[in-house]
Amino acid sequence: MNTKIGFVIDPIQRLNIEKDSSILLMNAALRNNYDVFWCETPDVYATSGQVWGLWQQYLSSTSQKKHQNFNEFDFIFL
Repeated sequence: MNTKIGFVIDPIQRLNIEKDSSILLMNAALRNNYDVFWCETPDVYATSGQVWGLWQQYLSSTSQKKHQNFNEFDFIFL
């Protein structure tokens, strides 16, 4: 089982793909065989004392966004 890493990022339309540190870190994590997911800041919410997000796997053409609890990740970068 690979390490699962989440990145909470600004809305994707505002990112500078060439310079944004989140993109650089996600690419580095992929090169090191981590399972990489991203979530935009507006898609983070809390319910019943738990933090959730609407996550999508990074650079996956078949991945759909899905609600996942933050505790399902090994690491989360904010």
